[in-house]
Amino acid sequence: MGESSRPKVAIVGDYPLNEEEIGGGVQSAMVNLVHGLAKIDTLEIHVIALKRGIEREISFQKGLIHYHFSPRFVPYEISFICGIHRRRILKQLLKIKPSLVHAHDYEYTYLCIRPPYPIILSPHGNPRLESRYILNPIHRWRYWFHGFMSELLLARFTDNLIIISEYSKRELKVSPKAKTFIIPNAVRSDFFNLRNREVRGQLLFVAANITPIKNPLFLLKAIAALKESFPYMCLRVVGYCSNHMFTNTIKEFIQKNQIENYIQFTGPLNDNQLMEEYEECCFLVLTSERENLPVVIQQAMAAGKPVIATRVGSIQEMILDGITGITITPGDLDTLVKGIGILLKDDTLRQRMGRAAREEALKKFSGEVVARKTLEVYHTILNQ
Repeated sequence: MGESSRPKVAIVGDYPLNEEEIGGGVQSAMVNLVHGLAKIDTLEIHVIALKRGIEREISFQKGLIHYHFSPRFVPYEISFICGIHRRRILKQLLKIKPSLVHAHDYEYTYLCIRPPYPIILSPHGNPRLESRYILNPIHRWRYWFHGFMSELLLARFTDNLIIISEYSKRELKVSPKAKTFIIPNAVRSDFFNLRNREVRGQLLFVAANITPIKNPLFLLKAIAALKESFPYMCLRVVGYCSNHMFTNTIKEFIQKNQIENYIQFTGPLNDNQLMEEYEECCFLVLTSERENLPVVIQQAMAAGKPVIATRVGSIQEMILDGITGITITPGDLDTLVKGIGILLKDDTLRQRMGRAAREEALKKFSGEVVARKTLEVYHTILNQ
């Protein structure tokens, strides 16, 4: 297909300046989708993002993907009220003249107000509800405000949504006239090609930001209960902790329960380093109090590793209990301890679950599958 005949699609959101340094699940989802769409080669793809740390507009092209970065105004509330970010994005859109705009995350619901081009919104998470887990009261209020305003705009102005799970669809308050399509986020293809080099007794916990909402203390309680039965056990904790008070709470618990030799903190890792962690772990454990569709579970499944996780958000849609992993009720320490013990002891069960997890991930989360489903939605919107 010739360049001039390709529809132009603008992907708008918090896209990373460096695709090797991804910060969180939304950025990961955007990068995987963009590169999945680029492989189909029927679209002209433009990425638009507002970023801190740059002083002027930056535009460049890599392969079939066009990138456009503009300075991000801080604080967000003033930008929202004054429409600064909206004007900057619209300026880029008017230059590109896309056939369709695909915006990612609640923050960009303001683009749905009288848009000059057809627009689809992919909301991720729920800032208003998630704000209750933020310890700093100022940050908690700001996050709640973002969510509250975004929900108002979502309910009134959004006509087309791509939602990542049935759970998300139930949770959203949308206009009765809105069209909704359910497509999960894609996983980077490299995660499907990892070797199994598991280290005996090595568990993995991954979070972009280790916060109370991820509930690592619940998992540490299980480690403390299991340390005598599995003296070779080691929990690798990946991510950073932005709250010093919570960090101190974690350190105090580890010291009090004498589990220093069972815990290793890696800090934040890039994708290549993270893939090594997946290769070497026996399984992933995620003990969150709230989640949507966790990318770390998708990555672990793609890597052929079972997952033990709490039954929150969309996790029950992801994990087939007893087949690809084990799900537990939040706060049920006995079941968590039992589940970890079973998977540490039973090599055959663990490997069978890992193979089943990979097959499930290939059907649901591969970049090719997600990109083609998304492309079908684009054509539906463009042809209506």
